[in-house]
Amino acid sequence: GNRTHPVAQKKANGYGLYDMSGNVYEWCCDTFEVSLYYSCCGDCYNNDESHKFVYGGDYYASSQERHGGFRIVCSASVYVAESELKADMTGLREETAKKNVAQDIKIEKFFNSSGIKMVGIPEKNFQMLNTEVTQKIYTSIMGSNPSYFKGDNNPVEQVSWYDAIYFCNKLSEKLDLTPVYAVNGKTDVATWDYTPHKGKSIRGDVTQNENANGFRLPTEAEWEYAAKGGQDYRYSGSDNLGEVGWYEGNSGNQTHSVAQKKANGYGLYDMSCNVWEWCWDASLDDSSHRHARGGSYNLDGNYCEVSYGSGDYAYNRGSLLGFRIVRSASK
Repeated sequence: GNRTHPVAQKKANGYGLYDMSGNVYEWCCDTFEVSLYYSCCGDCYNNDESHKFVYGGDYYASSQERHGGFRIVCSASVYVAESELKADMTGLREETAKKNVAQDIKIEKFFNSSGIKMVGIPEKNFQMLNTEVTQKIYTSIMGSNPSYFKGDNNPVEQVSWYDAIYFCNKLSEKLDLTPVYAVNGKTDVATWDYTPHKGKSIRGDVTQNENANGFRLPTEAEWEYAAKGGQDYRYSGSDNLGEVGWYEGNSGNQTHSVAQKKANGYGLYDMSCNVWEWCWDASLDDSSHRHARGGSYNLDGNYCEVSYGSGDYAYNRGSLLGFRIVRSASK
């Protein structure tokens, strides 16, 4: 009838393709001369000869005719059948799940001392150590213990913010995780030109890889969310500071073994007092000044409230300064 018709009204060929003879010419990629491109398959105007699959014509690439259309293809290398894709994704998920389980087991074995462990924080994509990093854990990675108040299960102190991120990368490497921190783009601490516990700064641009699965310091927001423990208390786990923390009223002016007081709602200990805990965040006007949360053994209750924040220069060390670690949950 000298006009085009809806596609797929005629019989398909052996591959299930319709209208490859007739209806409209279909542009192809090939060039015939400088600006001429091939078209195939005939149209609704021409005779049978032009519709044979061996027949080819050509037009200027700028031509726009009512008998000219096209069909598209996709290279086989990027095509995956839906069933194959589902199988591949299932296999990938299973492989990833097995790898994550193996990592979790390795981490659990490392921390398995007096109930110390990483715990998942509800509704958040990170895990947190349920205690401050102890001297035993710290020494096993760093080879030395800078603390003033010695005790394997006491929180490590006299660590600077730089010491803490150095420790995080060393621990990540030991447990075959991807280190989070980089100095001038390098995660290997051997390249940082830094000796821990000397009260010095790391020279260079310190960055963190948020997609890495290794250990890191919590952000202030993460720390406060975890410290609340899903509860509405003044301190982490209670309105009675003596139940949950070591402060000036009960500490004897020294640190104490972790996990001796009541935990908060998420099973986290000592998030109010014992030692200040370094966080990742920097002050807005000075990147060398880093935030710390939780209060310490020599302070009154006002400084140990969940909502109270403080900080210090990243290179400073003291018996009031420790830290706890987190890691982003596996995806």
